[in-house]
Amino acid sequence: MRSWILAAALLSAWPSAARGQTIEITPLVGYRFGGSLEAAPGTGSGSETSVELEVDDAAAFGVHLGYRVGEGEIELLYARQDTQLQTAGLFTGVPAFDLALETWQLGGNYLFGED
Repeated sequence: MRSWILAAALLSAWPSAARGQTIEITPLVGYRFGGSLEAAPGTGSGSETSVELEVDDAAAFGVHLGYRVGEGEIELLYARQDTQLQTAGLFTGVPAFDLALETWQLGGNYLFGED
């Protein structure tokens, strides 16, 4: 894991090339705060109470790719967070299982006007 962080830091410190560059690669390293959700009671389980679950805070990493097309750019983003899902409760949460959250985004932009 440490080698990934070192590689990301070195790549992000590399000066960008001339404006004519067509491919852009940007590493992402960060920290995501968890969230919570409420699971509805299961049918036939005999329990009428819902269960509240929480996603733990954890580090996230990924990459952003951009490809220049004419006056615009097509972009792809991938990010991953390895975390745990656990039952809710202050200092009493019980880990349910490990969880990997992956985000894929496809988009683009277009520059209106003059250079």
